Amino acid sequence: MSAAGCRMRAASATRGGSKATRARSSAPSVIARRAIATLAFVVGPAPIAHAQLLDESFDNGVPPTWQVLNRSNAAGPTSWFAGNPAIFAAQSGAASSYVAANFNATKDAGTISAWLLTPQLASLANGTRLTFYTRTEASSPAADALEARLCLGDAATCADVGADETSVGSYTTLLTAINPGLLPGGYPGEWTMYRVALSGLPPGANPGRIAFRYAVGNGGPLGANSNYVAVDTVRLAALNAAADLVVATSHTGDLVAGRETELIATVSNVGTAPSAGTITVVEMLSPGLVANDIRGDGWSCTLATLTCSRSDALAPGTAYAPIVVTAIVSATAPPVVTHSASITGGGDSNDSNNAGSDTIPVAPAGEATSIPALDRASIIVLGLMLVLAAALLASRRR
Repeated sequence: MSAAGCRMRAASATRGGSKATRARSSAPSVIARRAIATLAFVVGPAPIAHAQLLDESFDNGVPPTWQVLNRSNAAGPTSWFAGNPAIFAAQSGAASSYVAANFNATKDAGTISAWLLTPQLASLANGTRLTFYTRTEASSPAADALEARLCLGDAATCADVGADETSVGSYTTLLTAINPGLLPGGYPGEWTMYRVALSGLPPGANPGRIAFRYAVGNGGPLGANSNYVAVDTVRLAALNAAADLVVATSHTGDLVAGRETELIATVSNVGTAPSAGTITVVEMLSPGLVANDIRGDGWSCTLATLTCSRSDALAPGTAYAPIVVTAIVSATAPPVVTHSASITGGGDSNDSNNAGSDTIPVAPAGEATSIPALDRASIIVLGLMLVLAAALLASRRR
């Protein structure tokens, strides 16, 4: 009989067991924690978490507010269940206070897709940090894999994990994948912490859910892969909410030497909290540009210093009315001029995006500007107008 056959037969005695055939004279001790490098991080000082959105230690197995779904083909007798202390003990707390999934999530040899969904969450934001611990058996006899995925949406949207073993439904954002290539020994054999910082989300707080997906091809009691994976101590922490003010510069039309132009600066908040306090924008024009007016709805502006300020709060995901500088392009302006702006104040938490610059080519004085192409209807209308004008002129000469 093959080794795989021995593993399968020995493990079949318990649906919550593993394929390994190790003798245990006593319950194993809690495995020491082992930290690993972060999977996603923000350059610079580490922000401090201020609120736990989720803190689950699985003291009583799968909590009633969590959801278990099995899309394996074919679905087996188990999905996610309370951890088996005879396999190994929990990362913290009582020996059985973790959750696990194993090869019995599918029948015989099949594709495993067993889902464990957090409760619906209301405040997922950029920088929110997910941490969790996971492991399999030391010297596991078969390869395992796990995914952490994200869904943004309401409870109905995030109840959708797809209809079969290959689909992921609304959980299209993969946060991290552990041993996706199903390499032997590729899944940690002791409790290991994984840390993921959410990024790329819409500004502000978003509703959604996190899912753990036990995803293994050629798994099951007769498959070459799948053994036993465990998850423990799942935490989701919101970082200190803060405003992140950004200034962007632009202009209207082509710049032509000797003519007037409008230069624009727009302030927006891409952070997770409203701005607080006075915000000041300073405009800077390179030689060849001479400002003769500066204005903006809600802004208090000074032409002499090209500064504008205001103190009303700017909500996350919104922008103030633009600041417009009216300037004359000097007749002796260089071929390229620059309009820049910088921003300070407002409780801004990120100074890496507090300046914007617009480099603009200048056409020589008297150079014809481009004329937009006319479509056929416009040409016909223009032609009729010319004919009528000619007829009117001819009638006056009679």
